[in-house]
Amino acid sequence: MKYLIDSNIFIYHLNGEDIASSFLQNHQFYSAISRITYIEVLSFNFDNIE
Repeated sequence: MKYLIDSNIFIYHLNGEDIASSFLQNHQFYSAISRITYIEVLSFNFDNIE
């Protein structure tokens, strides 16, 4: 693993930010998330997505 992904990257991805989506796609096999990040993303209010 090279990257520990923060919840902000997932939130940017869910909001349609191309740079975050591209990063996640290009590094999906070299990344990990912490349990805290997993819980933070699960608690994200998806109603606010543009």
